[in-house]
Amino acid sequence: MAKRSYAAGAFAMSIDGTGGGVLGFIKKFSGGDAVAELATHEMGPQNIQRKQIANLKYEPITLEVGLGMSQGIYKWIDSALNKEWVSHNGSCHYLNQMYQSQARRDFFNSHITEVTVPTL
Repeated sequence: MAKRSYAAGAFAMSIDGTGGGVLGFIKKFSGGDAVAELATHEMGPQNIQRKQIANLKYEPITLEVGLGMSQGIYKWIDSALNKEWVSHNGSCHYLNQMYQSQARRDFFNSHITEVTVPTL
């Protein structure tokens, strides 16, 4: 039987090795991709122009979460609002329609840089 493809039915988040358990479901998830510049060097005596990847960096991860998250997220947000720059490692999981993790994107030494609350 051929392996079926999947579309992410939901996203979930875990931080600091929560044993595979998730802290809550994420409404929207984007970013975290690696981006770099292409550096071109001057032609040398062999008339070959050398190129290499330079300035590798990762895009910021943007998450939209609801109010049904675990206490770990709220403590992390609270420390960010109090300007206590606590870093965490974690994962964003891509879940299938049966809420089984199909893929994940890991992040390391991450800080919350911005918190936005929608208008009430």
